[in-house]
Amino acid sequence: MYQFKLPDIGEGTHEAEIVQWHVAVGDKVHEDDILVEVQSDKATADLPSPVDGIVTKRVGDEGELAIVGSVILEIDTGGDVDASHHDGNTAEAASKTAPVPEAASTAAEEAQPASPSLVTTTSPSTLLHAEDVDIRTLAVPRVRHFAREKGIDLRTIQGSGRSGLITMEDVEAASAAGPVTAAAPAAVPASEPPTPTPAPQNPRRAVGTDSPEKRVPMSAIRQVTAKALTRAVTSVPHVTIFDRADVGDLVDHRTRLKTLAADRGIKLTYVPYIVKACVAMLKAHPDLNAYVDMEANEIVYRSTYHIGVAVDTDNGLFVPVVRDADRLSLFEIATEIERLVDLAKSGKLTKDDMSGGSMTVTNVGGAALGGVWSTPIINMPESCIIGIGRIEEEFMPNEERQPVLRPMMKLSFAFDHRLVDGVTAQGGVNGLRTFLSNPDLLLAES
Repeated sequence: MYQFKLPDIGEGTHEAEIVQWHVAVGDKVHEDDILVEVQSDKATADLPSPVDGIVTKRVGDEGELAIVGSVILEIDTGGDVDASHHDGNTAEAASKTAPVPEAASTAAEEAQPASPSLVTTTSPSTLLHAEDVDIRTLAVPRVRHFAREKGIDLRTIQGSGRSGLITMEDVEAASAAGPVTAAAPAAVPASEPPTPTPAPQNPRRAVGTDSPEKRVPMSAIRQVTAKALTRAVTSVPHVTIFDRADVGDLVDHRTRLKTLAADRGIKLTYVPYIVKACVAMLKAHPDLNAYVDMEANEIVYRSTYHIGVAVDTDNGLFVPVVRDADRLSLFEIATEIERLVDLAKSGKLTKDDMSGGSMTVTNVGGAALGGVWSTPIINMPESCIIGIGRIEEEFMPNEERQPVLRPMMKLSFAFDHRLVDGVTAQGGVNGLRTFLSNPDLLLAES
């Protein structure tokens, strides 16, 4: 009997909501068949089966929460199965195939669809991988399942994904190129996934008052999000510094580059500039590119510069990460943000897209109502977060101490006081203000 345990589908996830079961008790399943869709405050994932067998037990109903590491399903494999051998593959599969709900971004304008990956295919008779290779090392379960449906032998495909993994686009390209020699696919039973039952509403009248109240159950994802935010606030001593930057030169710089960016199909917002400013600031203040490991009583310093960009969705806030932002140009950062927003809108953000951040940018000023100040909550385990308010014209003294109208960007910088002292944090804010006020220096430093 194989016990299927809920894997960690996000960085530090403790529990997840069962969104939809794709199998019922008594169903026959094959390796890589999707068993269940789950959602945490970090990501959503379709969890594939690591074994062949018959479902004998399901634990939990749709809309309920399950604890990471708990058994949510049992499969009769007809023999002894080492569950620990498969758990890693299941968790890895979840991290690479985790879609999130359709999103509306506060960090960038509507993104254009990302360009398809370049792929390399071979003739049917050419094996690019050893004949006895473990197919599970070539692609994640969803891609393997898709390849079997298409009759494609993964050994004949050169992967274009990270670390050479074969992607869905690779398989589609191979299928379009013509039939290939493939192992006979296992029969997959066609079954209609059950329709999720909406959470019932439970209106009640307030006792002892004339005013009616309406009570509705919290959704499971809102429960998870609430617990994660509470954990962040109670575990991390937050301190917030409020400041503002004169962005007159930045406004002019963006105005000049917007046309050039548009000619290249890029929508240039202020967020790419802010991402670059964060990189330059972290380089000057390495204590801010670190986090506290309380279990080991250690401070962990990062050598990478991955900047998270908060994206608002109908189901809550998600933070995809612009990886290696220090190696990207302004236009490349803008393109990457558009790609991440597009992935969010199409429900294809993965755990890798949302983990490993150095710090986070939350664009309060880009919201529909245009916020000014905020007290943003740090995205653990990061040590700081910058909230960007709207740009407003204010009278500021010039060199002759005469009042002149200048566009001022509001900054709300929260930091982890366990790791960062006030002097260091203020130095970081001063750096952000300097870089945002001088775009030429910003592009030279980052």
